[in-house]
Amino acid sequence: MALAPAEIEHYRREGWCLAGPVLAPAECDAIAAEYDRMRQVIRLGAADDGPVVYQPMLAARSALLRPYLVDPRLVDVMLQLVGPNVRMYWEQMVSKPAGARTELPWHQDDGYAPTDPPGYATAWLALDDADEENGGMWVIPRSHTGGIYRHRMDGPHFRSGLEGWTGDTTGVAAPLGKGEALLFSSLTLHRSGPNRSARPRRGWIVQYCDAACRHGVTGEALDDRPWVARDGRRLAEPVAERPIDVGRVFANWAVV
Repeated sequence: MALAPAEIEHYRREGWCLAGPVLAPAECDAIAAEYDRMRQVIRLGAADDGPVVYQPMLAARSALLRPYLVDPRLVDVMLQLVGPNVRMYWEQMVSKPAGARTELPWHQDDGYAPTDPPGYATAWLALDDADEENGGMWVIPRSHTGGIYRHRMDGPHFRSGLEGWTGDTTGVAAPLGKGEALLFSSLTLHRSGPNRSARPRRGWIVQYCDAACRHGVTGEALDDRPWVARDGRRLAEPVAERPIDVGRVFANWAVV
């Protein structure tokens, strides 16, 4: 899979683009079932609001999930947006069960987990249809052009990153069909609303960075993140120099 020149230009100019179908429906179901099977669950949001279910970095332990990190449908796109030397930076599933009212405020991923230099790329893969009714994604076009905005706590779990952004805050909805992908920069402000439907909204988020990036807080090399492409060539399997310590990653997240 590769992006057309117009799609790449839209991503560069607007900070996001829709990539169309990436995964088949049966693949979406299998990925969701694998996350449910592994059951590393973090609940975000107040219990009374219906929390979001968050599961990070399970692909390293899953024979089903791991090959997707080097799948050409993802890596070929990242070679266009990030390459020629690419590491998988982070992956997670975020699930909004039916009726979950927890909202994620406007934020940049670089405001939580920055790299140096900033600006890694996210593939947000819809494992269910994701729309305005069930908590689909919203983006603020061109918000990636102002660097990292200051993020402040918004409740016990989330950080809002609108401070310093002087443009429109309405944003644009980015509805996705099951198996489709939204691509956006880690500098693009994005949010998701409540799930007001009887349908689940599960998304698998896979992020990729230039292999030369360093940790935006500690300055360390990201050699705990697996290579997926070298010198413009996709690898057969993801390879890291050392295992990742997810707990340490969370400890080094910082409000910027």
